[in-house]
Amino acid sequence: MNRFIAIVVFVILGVPFMAYSQNCTIKFDYSVEKEEGVYSLTLKNENTSGSFEVKLYDLNNGKIIDTKTLQFSSGEEKLSFLNIVPGRYAIYIKDNNCNISRTLGGPTGIDLTSE
Repeated sequence: MNRFIAIVVFVILGVPFMAYSQNCTIKFDYSVEKEEGVYSLTLKNENTSGSFEVKLYDLNNGKIIDTKTLQFSSGEEKLSFLNIVPGRYAIYIKDNNCNISRTLGGPTGIDLTSE
């Protein structure tokens, strides 16, 4: 009997939460600019307005080199990171409203070493 009650509670309470979580998506793109040997990264929010925690990871040394909290409107672009030295990087974005995250740069990272 207790097992049945636990399953019913999960179905009643768990399903609405899962449905809500699935509607929260992070869709960002980035662009890179180079000037005088240093790079800058601009983030563009494709779909969700709100507050986002954004971290820039240096994949060469495994450290976070910059952390920011940025407010975005849907479709808005923001120059997010300046004066980045050549290397490989990943951008971690956490939606503070939905508590979900995404990483930009793929498995090999964003390559800021080529001309």
